Amino acid sequence: MIIPQNVLFIKLGSLGDIVLTIPALAMLRKTYPHARLSFMVSDSCEALVRRIRYVDEVIVTPDLGAGKSISQRVSDGITALKFAYSLRERKYDVAINTLRNPVFALMCYIAGIREIITFNSGQLDPFSTRRVPFDLNKHHMMRIFDLVEVLGVPKNSVLPPDGIEILQEDIDRATELLRREGIGATSLVVCSSPGGGSNPWAEMPSKRWNSERFARLYELLQRDFDARTVLLGSKTDTGTADKILKETKAKVLNLTGKTSLIETMAILKMSHLYIGNDSGPLFIAAAVGTPTLAIFGPTDASVINPPGRLNVAAQSPADCSPCYNPLEGLEGRAYKCNSYKCMAEISMEKVFQAASELLTQSKQRPGS
Repeated sequence: MIIPQNVLFIKLGSLGDIVLTIPALAMLRKTYPHARLSFMVSDSCEALVRRIRYVDEVIVTPDLGAGKSISQRVSDGITALKFAYSLRERKYDVAINTLRNPVFALMCYIAGIREIITFNSGQLDPFSTRRVPFDLNKHHMMRIFDLVEVLGVPKNSVLPPDGIEILQEDIDRATELLRREGIGATSLVVCSSPGGGSNPWAEMPSKRWNSERFARLYELLQRDFDARTVLLGSKTDTGTADKILKETKAKVLNLTGKTSLIETMAILKMSHLYIGNDSGPLFIAAAVGTPTLAIFGPTDASVINPPGRLNVAAQSPADCSPCYNPLEGLEGRAYKCNSYKCMAEISMEKVFQAASELLTQSKQRPGS
């Protein structure tokens, strides 16, 4: 077995998937404390990776191929090959490729990396030296452990509480931002992302719960807990947020598209509860220690929801849920569904009951 000295870890996106690599990175660092660890990521997720405590260097690539024409993708391919060659000077001895795409194994080969560990994609891949099965029945976090286990790294099924570094200056900025909106230190804060289901590679609106139910949920949380709801998300979620503001009578602070990723992370850490769809803020909230309530329809909570007693999933009871199969990628049925049946069958009462239980527990946490 090779003893790694200089490791390249490849995961371009998305935010949630990157968060679920943190336990493996933590154990890799614990097993080989003197090894250097570089993380290759797309520019859209760079800010998150720079705050992962166990990463020594961040290698940034563009969002290759995302929503581009064939000619643009060919150009991206040439750029990627040149980029791979430029990595030779870093002299990596091990690459951990989490992407089920042999092109990235080729990139590692061009970079002169002698040990290339990846998932068995079923495609022609003469460049990877070790291939492990991609087990659909395993939690995504544990699949990543299957890759690093090749290096003798033991498994750990929890998110490290200090995996993402939130600086005091981040907290101070977030505190001031909320204070200007009338949310003080004694306020009970619920963060929520009613949008999501979108990244540079795919658009999946079937992941989104009904906006009217979110609007009513926020009203009930204010009525029963005097909770202030803060909406978070990217600029692509502003339409959903604007619609909810028109439908709800609750006091809702809409920060959708108005905060940086670092500011979002700090606000999530300061919150008592996160409620939202299967999207990036859910996983970040769990990683910074905030209780979470996730609403799952097409995706399977048992293999993706963050681990932990205070990370609760509301899975659709629909007979077709879950339908998304990650092996199918963009050809999966979940990307083509127009009925949104699975999300429609998740009742507001069910979500409110789960939220109430989590808020009661959250208020009892030390420091709350």
